[in-house]
Parts: sequence; structure tokens; C-alpha cells
Amino acid sequence: MTMTADLSVVIVTYNSASDIERCLDSLPADNQELALDILVVDNASSDATLELIRARYPRVALTANEKNTGFGAANNQAMRECSSELILLLNPDTEVAPGALETMMEFMNAHAECGCCGPMLVDENGVEAPAVAMPDALGLMLNTLKLKGAENRKVPTVLSGACLMLRSELLERVGYLDEQFFWCEDVDYCLRVLAAGYTVMSCKQAVVRHFSGQSAKSNQKLHMYAMYSSKVRFAYKHLSGLKRAATFCWLCLEIVLRYLKCQFAATVLRGGVEEAGKAEGLRAVLWRLPLILQHDYASDYRRFS
Repeated sequence: MTMTADLSVVIVTYNSASDIERCLDSLPADNQELALDILVVDNASSDATLELIRARYPRVALTANEKNTGFGAANNQAMRECSSELILLLNPDTEVAPGALETMMEFMNAHAECGCCGPMLVDENGVEAPAVAMPDALGLMLNTLKLKGAENRKVPTVLSGACLMLRSELLERVGYLDEQFFWCEDVDYCLRVLAAGYTVMSCKQAVVRHFSGQSAKSNQKLHMYAMYSSKVRFAYKHLSGLKRAATFCWLCLEIVLRYLKCQFAATVLRGGVEEAGKAEGLRAVLWRLPLILQHDYASDYRRFS
């Protein structure tokens, strides 16, 4: 790892063999204008992710974890090794448009008050992704029912962790990603950055394509468990009073209804391993609610995964 990099790019992989080539190939090669440190932390992939990176990308600093430590912990692991002033957290199922990194860096340099920024994320068809919804009762309801308005609510700006550029000084002033989250960790971090007096901004001039949900397809059980248990923990960390109670009730209702739907699809409609895995993950959230709300949730996740 060079000590004069302009930008450190951190990528966490988990069974990402089908995505990581597209992602790494989209990152600009080192030149006089931009020097990159690329750090990949692999969370115990069982596919060819490690072999592929070792064979094709010698400039990547690769760390292979023996266990799946989770998205937040693996990102923190890499960020502790970063030496540049700016750090980019990047999902393996993304493709960076030419010039996007330079545009985001120029944006950060022009806005000293900005703690972190994100690009315009688009899907595989080039359609802009919806704004990140706050995981409170109203946001969850609008998102679940596919109703418009979630992005128009008067809530703090929060950005997707699929591509998030931040100042390294935040690691001392705000801290690292909360490792008790395995979903919503990006929303949690943005709220902490805002609370520390920085702004959180979107840089629409930079475009990154996000093929969302690719790694989740490899383990639907873990995906469902991580998503809903993290939303439960978010409600208890950031919400209070009636808003917390309403969010918790909505989450329980959504989990039960989704479990019944997946179980019906798996048994009656013979939806296969994918639907059965979803049902198993959802059932685990309901059974483990007391443990999820305790501080040892992270160790429970690693045992469950």
C-alpha cells in the first residue's frame, strides 16, 4: 500500500465472483492524476472470489477472513489500514462510471463542511435508484407498500453504503461503522456524521451503477436475518417513545407476513431453496428478538451465519 494515495477504495466481498471483475475493472488505473489504494476484505467466500482476485488483480491489497464478520466489521478492518485523506466504501456489485471518482473527490474538496458524499446510483438499466428510506415506521410502511413519498419526507439526508466517500478524519471524530449492524449501517453512520456537525451530501454529477442484491442471492437465509434484525436494532438505537413502539410493531407484523408468504411459496408453490431460506431467516429473527436487542448481537450473527 502506498503512502501517497489520493484515495483509498475499500471493497467487502462475499461470494462476489460474478460481480467483482466488473467492479475492479471500472476503477481507473493509477496515473499522474489519481493514485488509488484498493483494499478488498473477503468475508469467507465459498466461491471463486479469492482465486479470481489473486490471479487477475495483483495491485489489490486482499485480506481473506476465515469467517463472515459482516459488512461493517470488514469495512472497519480495511479502513484501519487506510492512509489517504479520502476513503471510498464501495460494494462489489457496482460499476463506477469514467470520471466518477475524480468528480466526487473534487466535490469533497469544494465542500469542506461535507463529511461524506454519495454519487447518483443507478440500476442496471440506468434508472436512478430511489433515495434511502429511513427505517422508521412511516419509511418502512411506504417502502413495503411501494407507495411514493418516502424520498420526499423531511428527514436527514442519508446515503447508501453501496458507494460512500468519507473523510478519514471522521474515523477519529465520529468513529467507525457500528459493527452491531449488518444492514442500515450506512443510515446509522450518516446520522452520526450529521450529529457531529458535518453535512451529508449527494454528488449527482458522479454516476455509479449498482446491481443491487447480487451477493444476497447466494444466502437468502442470512440476507433476511441481517436485514430485519438490523432494522430492529436501528429502532432501539435511534428512535424513542411512540415512534420506536410503532416501528417495532410494524417490523414484527412485516416479518410475520413475509414469513407466511415465503413459507407458503416454499411448501405449497414449491418455490425451492431460495424461498425456504428466506422463511428460515425470518423465523430466526422472531425467535431471537431478545438476543438481537442485546449487545452481543454481532457474535450471534457470526454464529448464525
